Amino acid sequence: MARSFLTRFGTEGKRVVSHADIGQAGLLDGVEHLVNFALDPVYRREAYSPDHDIDLRLAERAAGTGIHYVMLSSRKAYAGSSQWGAKESDPTGGVDAYGVNKSITEKALRGLLGLENLAILRVANLMGYEFGEGRRSFMGMVLGSLKERGFVSYDMSPLVRRDFVTDDFFGEVLDRCLSGRIVGTYNVGSGVPLMAGEIALWIIEGFGSGELRITNPRVADEFVLDVSRLESDFGLKQTREDLKAYCLELGRRLRDA
Repeated sequence: MARSFLTRFGTEGKRVVSHADIGQAGLLDGVEHLVNFALDPVYRREAYSPDHDIDLRLAERAAGTGIHYVMLSSRKAYAGSSQWGAKESDPTGGVDAYGVNKSITEKALRGLLGLENLAILRVANLMGYEFGEGRRSFMGMVLGSLKERGFVSYDMSPLVRRDFVTDDFFGEVLDRCLSGRIVGTYNVGSGVPLMAGEIALWIIEGFGSGELRITNPRVADEFVLDVSRLESDFGLKQTREDLKAYCLELGRRLRDA
């Protein structure tokens, strides 16, 4: 996400630091906006601990400074009962350890920073070109398998519907959030319940060859976000046609890699 955003919008006027350097003196001197892309792997899979919460550490430093903080949260922060058509006002609590932890962090940051300095972006499944990065993300596994083995393998039904959004679209949302010093909570998704099988087949079509294999036809973890607030306040919308075009381009890029 960070690499994609900086590639598109550049580094001019931005200070980019590693998660290992967030304790350095003067880190926030002259800073107006703060975005954290870093994530401790332990935070993703285990019960909450402030020791693994990078957002919390940064927010503690930013508290009282008036810095505009943008927290990158997840649709997984919503309660299980809210996953289909989730609105920003729906109950949170999380559907797994990661979602629970994001929900806890959101609450902590509201207390530290105040609502007037905090934007929370609850992001859907993100599409990006992740081939060769060693990531165990959905897109990383799809692209890696297709390129290296000639097929995409799912351990779920191809009919499972999820909300996907491209990294380009996410970057546009973040840029507008920063430039307008927007605060509040926003779902960042397409609002399109896209079948997982469509994603694979579009990428295969762009790649020019391959097949989709199903090892377990289970239906699990379906979700779609209500993005009406995002569309109304930002004037941005990603359509099914946009997602298809992006997947075709991913396949062509993978073919030429």
